[in-house]
Amino acid sequence: MCFFWGTEQCPHVFAFSSFPKPSQRQSQKSAIANAFIEPISSINFHSYILKRNFFLITKIKYKMANDFTTESPENYQQKCCCALVLDVSGSMEGAPINELNQGLQEFYRDIQTDSTTADRLEVAVIEFSDSIKTLIHPDLAANFTMPILTTKGTTKLVDGVREGINIVRSRKAWYKQTGQPYYRPWIILITDGAPDNGQDVIGIAAEIRDGVSKKDFFFFAIGVQGGDMNMLTSISDSSMPPAKLQGLKFSEFFKWLSASMTTVTNSKDGDKVNLPNPAGWMTGFSV
Repeated sequence: MCFFWGTEQCPHVFAFSSFPKPSQRQSQKSAIANAFIEPISSINFHSYILKRNFFLITKIKYKMANDFTTESPENYQQKCCCALVLDVSGSMEGAPINELNQGLQEFYRDIQTDSTTADRLEVAVIEFSDSIKTLIHPDLAANFTMPILTTKGTTKLVDGVREGINIVRSRKAWYKQTGQPYYRPWIILITDGAPDNGQDVIGIAAEIRDGVSKKDFFFFAIGVQGGDMNMLTSISDSSMPPAKLQGLKFSEFFKWLSASMTTVTNSKDGDKVNLPNPAGWMTGFSV
């Protein structure tokens, strides 16, 4: 049960002014008891429970709507938000989705091995098919379990990316509101196909480039076998062109990503960050 000591949610629970004065000749033990019991007895308990439950339900609803204003920081370490926007359309069925799931689980384990990364990296997971679903809202790895993805439907890629953009922008606003320093967020898109007909590719390309140019976020697109690399190039900023995955080397990619996030979250403002070599998973990369 969650109590909000001395806040507007339960303002009378913790009130030192309730201690009886010495002149009242009450024992210290009785005074302490009255300090906690007397104020509680003045509250309609059932009304309080209803209000408390409404507050918690409202918090969940706001978080689902990418409004984090009711959330309190777990710590004040400098945060990095990484939104994974993942294609779970029917074409990912079989080996692709199995390898993607394995890579995600390894990423989830790896980001918890470094204590600084564990305190600073917040991960969001958005899946897209013929619908968009945020499976994990931005959170530290200790607070969630990486889901197992299943395939279905078509490819509303644009809507999935837009949800990722909305999430990282909302999270940045929350960092500012709560006084938490932060690194520039990352949006990682993984897809094996082209968007559905009618998806606003031109519009999302403009949104991505505008966000990247304003340093709102980094955007990195990964094309899986069969992915439309021309389309991914068209929506990516030239500063970070899309990369093609070697075969189904999701494990190698997520090893690289976890190492990259560890490098980022252990850096200081103004540091030049050199990310690990992607040759182990990226087609065509050479040094």
